Amino acid sequence: MRIVFCSILLSMFLFSCKKVVNDIVDCALAPYGARFDYHVVNPENFPQYVQFKYINIDSTRKLSFHWDFGNGMEGDEENPLELYEESGIYKVRLSVTGTVGGEPCTKSEEMDIELK
Repeated sequence: MRIVFCSILLSMFLFSCKKVVNDIVDCALAPYGARFDYHVVNPENFPQYVQFKYINIDSTRKLSFHWDFGNGMEGDEENPLELYEESGIYKVRLSVTGTVGGEPCTKSEEMDIELK
């Protein structure tokens, strides 16, 4: 009876480990990313407006966006325009959420931008 019980526990453990690994692999293989680019609209004076652009590699999926602009502000638009009051280096982070196999999956990327 102990052997049967141990076998059941082992198979449950292996199954749950496999599921976690598969979820991670599925998310890693999601056909979208969180890449973005930006350009400064008025680089000659402050305040400066910065236009961010999500680089869409899979336009067929419904995605949601969360931006952290590094200046205390956040947004959820796909291609936002953000105002920066002062020069400096800002760490901007984009998180893109979609679904893979019916489960939510989030990918993120961050970039330092320097405004002078």
